[in-house]
Amino acid sequence: MSDRNGEILLGYLQSILRDQQIKDPGLAQLDEPYRRLGEEIIRLRESVDEAKSCLEAALDGNYTCQASFPGDFSHTVNKMIARLQEKDGLLQHEVEQRKLREEEPYNHLLAELTKKRSEWILVVEKGTRNILFCNRKTIKDADRHKEGDFCDVCHYKLSFKPQILNWDSDEPYAIWEAEDVHGNVYQVTSFLTEWQEQKAYAHVIMDTTEEAHEARQLANKAYHDPGTGIENRRYFEEYMDEALKENREITLCYMDLDGLKYVNDKFGHLEGDEYIRSFVALIKTKIRTTDVFARIGGDEFCLILPGYHKDVVNEKIHEALEQMVAENQKPYPASFSFGVIELHQKEERLTLKEILERADTMMYLCKRENKKKYHENREVR
Repeated sequence: MSDRNGEILLGYLQSILRDQQIKDPGLAQLDEPYRRLGEEIIRLRESVDEAKSCLEAALDGNYTCQASFPGDFSHTVNKMIARLQEKDGLLQHEVEQRKLREEEPYNHLLAELTKKRSEWILVVEKGTRNILFCNRKTIKDADRHKEGDFCDVCHYKLSFKPQILNWDSDEPYAIWEAEDVHGNVYQVTSFLTEWQEQKAYAHVIMDTTEEAHEARQLANKAYHDPGTGIENRRYFEEYMDEALKENREITLCYMDLDGLKYVNDKFGHLEGDEYIRSFVALIKTKIRTTDVFARIGGDEFCLILPGYHKDVVNEKIHEALEQMVAENQKPYPASFSFGVIELHQKEERLTLKEILERADTMMYLCKRENKKKYHENREVR
């Protein structure tokens, strides 16, 4: 090798060893066959650089880079990358398995606890609205052929399924009520959670049918007279307050049962109660189910008849009075007094007290007549 050719090749080899980049080592200045030797050295340098780049990418978790230079060296580099990828996959799998093993006791305990709960627990994926979990999964397979609004997991009848699947809220949690086709009432507690690394809504459903029925019965007792079953004074006053606020046009009939004190004193309170019930039963045959019939005192009653003209109500109630007198088989006279008033709140705004005072005045005019006609010399109160 001439001194000139040797110096050029030696300088290029030294730059490779020092990891220096020399774009043009001056191969054109070399004689044959030194120029070909220099070209082989350049290709070797490029192969080493490519292998280094692919291996560094693989160490960073990127296994898409593959050596493309010719020869066994390229095959060896790609094999090394494949081995690194395989080991990385095994390591990730082991990490996942360890995580599952760590979570398995907790998940098993959670599943066992939810199975023993009386509440119905449903987990619904936030995006797809698919049911991911149900703690009633032990339902018999014989029921799985049914179609309709059933839970997708346990196939239990879920007539309010659309309400569950469509529930959406930005609040941390909410408590709401649902009712099925059989009238059963459920309290649902819903909240956003993460289930198996997915955003989901958890719904805890409790059957509160018995409690709801008890509450309705209590409300019914609060607004109804226990002796007759019709509405009481509380219901009447709340209804009238609302009607007066809304300026409704209604006809009100104020009624007083004649001679109740005489019946109680002469025949006893049980007979007095029977007297009241027979009067209530008669009036109920003369009114609509949409009318309000309330007992506002011991022998005082009010009728609220929306949409009826005063004259029509007067005629209807007078017919009831005549029927009561004519059909009476008791050893005492039976009648009632009444006064009818028509309300036009847009023309004259009255308070409930003023309305009852006007109706009471008209009722006493009727009572004087009844005393003369039906009760002779007996005291009528």
